[in-house]
Amino acid sequence: MALETLRHEFFDLIVSNAIRPYMNLVNALLSVIGESAYENKEETVESLLLLCQSTANEHLAS
Repeated sequence: MALETLRHEFFDLIVSNAIRPYMNLVNALLSVIGESAYENKEETVESLLLLCQSTANEHLAS
């Protein structure tokens, strides 16, 4: 049983090292996409707030 665990950990280490560059790439892409999505969301929220303020001001003026 201990030998099986040792083998498992050994192969896990080898495979983990082999896929590490791909995992780093995926994580970097997710980070960039997440930042971009957040910026787009914030711009949309600000635009909606301006629209609401403009609409409210028009109603008050009339």
